[in-house]
Amino acid sequence: MADRHTDDEPSTELRTDGGERKGEPTDDLAGVGRRSFMKLAGAGAAVAATGAVGAASALESVDADTVVDLGEEGLSDGDRIDPYLDEHFNDGVEVHVPAGEYGWGGGGFSGDVQNAAVIGQGEVILNTVEGQYRNVIVATGGTVAVKNFTVRGKVEASRVRIEAEEGARVVVDNWNFPDGAEAGTSGRAFYCPGDHAGEAVIRNCYIRGFDDNGIYASSPGRDAGGRVVVENCFVHNNNIAGIRIGGRESVVRNCVVLNDGPAPVAESGHRNQRGIRIANYEHSVDMLIENVDVIHSSEELGGGGPIRWSNDSPLSTGHMQGVRVHNANSNVAAIGEKRERAEGWTGDDITVSGDGDLDVPDWFTNVSTGDEITPSDPTEDGDSTPSDGSDGSDDGDTDAGDGDGSDGDDADGDDADDGGSTDDGGSTDDGESSGSGDASDGSETELVLVSTDSGGLEYTFTATGPITPLYDRDSYRANRSAPGDEAEENDDGTWTATGATAGGSAESGDSFLFEGGLTEFSATGDVDALTVYADGDEIGVDELTEEYGVSDEDNDADGDDDTADEGSTDEDGEDGGDGDDGSDEGDRALSNHVIVDGTRVESIASYTIEVSGDIEPDESISSEGNSRWDEADDIIEDGTVTGVVAKGVDGFRYSGEITSFSVDGVVDVAVDSAEL
Repeated sequence: MADRHTDDEPSTELRTDGGERKGEPTDDLAGVGRRSFMKLAGAGAAVAATGAVGAASALESVDADTVVDLGEEGLSDGDRIDPYLDEHFNDGVEVHVPAGEYGWGGGGFSGDVQNAAVIGQGEVILNTVEGQYRNVIVATGGTVAVKNFTVRGKVEASRVRIEAEEGARVVVDNWNFPDGAEAGTSGRAFYCPGDHAGEAVIRNCYIRGFDDNGIYASSPGRDAGGRVVVENCFVHNNNIAGIRIGGRESVVRNCVVLNDGPAPVAESGHRNQRGIRIANYEHSVDMLIENVDVIHSSEELGGGGPIRWSNDSPLSTGHMQGVRVHNANSNVAAIGEKRERAEGWTGDDITVSGDGDLDVPDWFTNVSTGDEITPSDPTEDGDSTPSDGSDGSDDGDTDAGDGDGSDGDDADGDDADDGGSTDDGGSTDDGESSGSGDASDGSETELVLVSTDSGGLEYTFTATGPITPLYDRDSYRANRSAPGDEAEENDDGTWTATGATAGGSAESGDSFLFEGGLTEFSATGDVDALTVYADGDEIGVDELTEEYGVSDEDNDADGDDDTADEGSTDEDGEDGGDGDDGSDEGDRALSNHVIVDGTRVESIASYTIEVSGDIEPDESISSEGNSRWDEADDIIEDGTVTGVVAKGVDGFRYSGEITSFSVDGVVDVAVDSAEL
């Protein structure tokens, strides 16, 4: 087995088949074992008490003509998988990947395809060898699916872009990203661009530790209006937002959003963890959030709230049902800080708890408040079954981490991160694009300004980091001769570029690299003839500063005027470093965690855990299911806990080491030894 590519303390994953892994490093919470990323709902509760974890994994209606087994094509454990995927992921082909571990250079899944799939046959680990992944999966017809993969290794400026043309469908199922991204590199797991017009389904995924959103799927609301369904996912400690939605009839169902520890800081250097962010765009209508638990267990995570709306207008519409929110942040409301932004939404069967602000829109019905998150009664068809306790983090919207005054779910902007990506067609990228270089604040962006049949124009823009004119580029190079295109540093450490494009019938263009985020962009003259590209993707002038902007006042990527929660004071390296929340000595003593997840099957399991120190329940990482067995109290005595779990999740804090673990039944168990 390959290492987990982290330098943290070792963690152990216990498996109910009697196996045990030891000494494989992982990041903070929940040794999130390779076999249980998706099901772990441990930090909050049970993902889908309907048993959908198994049922939803079925790969439906991929009408492939051919099945190709990569093992038969020569792929062996430890090989680099990219060239095999490049060759076989085509129209009408269902590619099977044998169980094993493979090197992954970050490609292979990209393409405009129809009725195709790539399916891991068992446990398939993709170990990142380049520290990046950049893929664009476009379903042009039928269903295109990727299923059963786990990506290991912390990455930079990475994302998988998924989209479907109208009438087509793209599905990612059990594709897990437990190691996240390096701070300040604009990394995220999945991005759904504005061009998405069909249906995208993201299900059964574990996504943790990204600096620029976990699932960024709000852009379609601004543009093509495509539907996005996020279900049975566990989204854990992601900066900006855990889940973002915005397209017509989009859904978040049976998910856990948990913020119980620090996410990597964004490009701006700030941390602002939110849970679910809802876009207010033209096509942000008829959306649904049901059976979702959002847990925000600390006030020291940058100020983000559990469920938030983006900019004021136009208003989105939708309904929340069976939603449970735990909020420890006293500076931001549990659901919606700005009432006018929530006016198009209704809510029913809402439970809020915690020591923070428990405010909910006052027109929501059946709202209850308590010390603990309790499940709702499931409906007959199971649609309202309780989900797992989780937390949330809502994003500011830009890739650049914080700072723009809008939701910023811009199709371009985000994929613009796909910058040097080989999959983004049509780009003006001539090989100079930087995608994600190691800039002073973690990122470089290539900006190309092109005018066509214009009367000429002048422009200026300012960035928080250095700006470099690209004088030697093959096309659209910056001009050295007077009046030249140039950049210089300002007294406050920012940089400003100025330049002009020529008039006439031909194209004229200039190119720059800028580091950090934009604080200003303006152009005068024949602006209607101007086309702007960021990292190879066309982006509107008005959207440029939304997607790449950094607020001068508080670096609030959210842009929702949400007072102190946005311009977080919890910056990386300050006040306890990366997220030490100053919990009391008792909590520190019980700094280890064990999570018993009973949501995997429709049965009851009993278990016994013995530790060398003390052990006690942790309600913040527990959730009851829809069985009376989950309501039974666990018996704890002399460092031993005996419990029963059906469709819920039992979480405990303990000191010392686990000396014995036994289970009668089927559960997923995760153990970690890192302090929260």
